[in-house]
Amino acid sequence: MNQLTVGQSPSDFDYGADQSVRIARRLAHGVYRLTRDGREIGEEVWSIFALLDSGYRLMAAIDQKWPMAHEQRVQLDVDEHWNAQGMWVQIDIGNVRRMAACIPADNVLNVELTDQRLNEEDQLRNKWKQRSKAGAAPPARNPPAPSTSAATAGVNKSVTLVQTPFEANTHLDFASALSNYAALQRLKLVQGGQATFNSIVLSLPTLVPMSVEQTYIYDPEDAQREDPIKPLGRQYSIVETAAPSLKTTFWTDEHGIVLKQELMLHGARHVCEMVNYRWQA
Repeated sequence: MNQLTVGQSPSDFDYGADQSVRIARRLAHGVYRLTRDGREIGEEVWSIFALLDSGYRLMAAIDQKWPMAHEQRVQLDVDEHWNAQGMWVQIDIGNVRRMAACIPADNVLNVELTDQRLNEEDQLRNKWKQRSKAGAAPPARNPPAPSTSAATAGVNKSVTLVQTPFEANTHLDFASALSNYAALQRLKLVQGGQATFNSIVLSLPTLVPMSVEQTYIYDPEDAQREDPIKPLGRQYSIVETAAPSLKTTFWTDEHGIVLKQELMLHGARHVCEMVNYRWQA
């Protein structure tokens, strides 16, 4: 798998196991369990790779049944300083696959959004998975309408190009604890420290880019124990200043790998918790 640019399709990505010739070695891989108010709603399989030409690649595949049954796949490439070089995302809902290729260039993030009908094999696989899954209407985040610079339409495929401002230290955020791992590697916070910066978040399920100001805080030591008998590790908080002013709390090990993450969203407690993982670096 070679790195893509805007105009190339990410539809052939294998997000589960990267066989690219650009990969030098695997740093870590593992599995998260996703719950909502104590009920399991899915799982995430993830990997982190070092690239031959310096930099890193983070990959995740998420199978989730809330707010509707869907699958997400994401790849984020960063340079040796953990600054974003490009991100590619897929989300499958029903018989449609939406893809986003996000490429920063000249203080602009170019986002190519593609809608494509799934082939027969993918549709059968998704239908089999969804037989026992109950869905609900997705929460509305009311993302702004995209500023379309070009569009093409076909019977089974449509493409829209969107641009949004993007500075060198802007974070590319996505719905995975891996995103927090990447941010920590770049920020290198000391205990009690914090950093505020702009992030581009892809709204689900549209994948339309949204600009959000985020503050990462490395919480003091006395706040790091949810259970005094079983400390989870280093504790961090993320605060988004814009409405609805979300706050995420997460805990990491000594490598910065997120062990557990909690977020109150629409009155429900969402938790991402490590099932198992292996550090190979």
